[in-house]
Amino acid sequence: MTNEEENGEESRVKVLFLEIIRKDEYAEWKTNPQFVGATLKRKRSPEELTPLGQQHRFDIAHLNKNLAAWRSRVSTLQNPLYSYAAVNSMTDNSPSRKFQYVLDDLTWECEYSVKCWESQHGNMKKTLVIHMPNDGYFYINGVAVEQFLGAKMTKTGLFNSRHRNTQYEGWPILDKTVWKKLAPFKNFMTTWFGESYAASRMELAVLYHADANRLDLCMRNQDTHVSIEFSFEHSYPIALEDGWFTSF
Repeated sequence: MTNEEENGEESRVKVLFLEIIRKDEYAEWKTNPQFVGATLKRKRSPEELTPLGQQHRFDIAHLNKNLAAWRSRVSTLQNPLYSYAAVNSMTDNSPSRKFQYVLDDLTWECEYSVKCWESQHGNMKKTLVIHMPNDGYFYINGVAVEQFLGAKMTKTGLFNSRHRNTQYEGWPILDKTVWKKLAPFKNFMTTWFGESYAASRMELAVLYHADANRLDLCMRNQDTHVSIEFSFEHSYPIALEDGWFTSF
């Protein structure tokens, strides 16, 4: 019994559960994306997660909740998200922009920018890359990912140009049926492309990397070579109140 309870005062305990890696490993991974610590490689099974009552959050459709919180904040930004027209007119990388939004009563940070590069065929490719926090989830071994996401891997070992000189191996593509669970993302991307959207000329892909703890949602116009990508990666919540971890 605490002193507060003995004195009849209310005692509060704050509990935080996030499926996270060690902070020192995260710091090393940020500076060296090829680094994969033992924590990241640890296999996780459905049986291991069931007692925690968190299994539903491994369903890919849970990302729609993250998108909804993000969109509510995007609509209020002083500097609007780069439009399709703005991206299409760029010839070089844009500066990065950051903003915060609230999800599950925690504050998270989103960073986005436009990446431009020339392909081997001489095409100038431009991608609006939106780095999103994955709320600590999708940290599961590739053996179990199909069960959790409800979709089979159609291709593996895909070369991902965004990860050149870092990690580009081991990127399986999820089956296209997964987009049924990601309708809000597809709708947002379709609207973002506006008049340039042509269903027959658009490429869609959901890529998953079990070791790098990444999930990328991509849509690309094959004619203009302009893409939009939501890149869900590990991130800690920020702007926690002072003393959050010491007020036990």
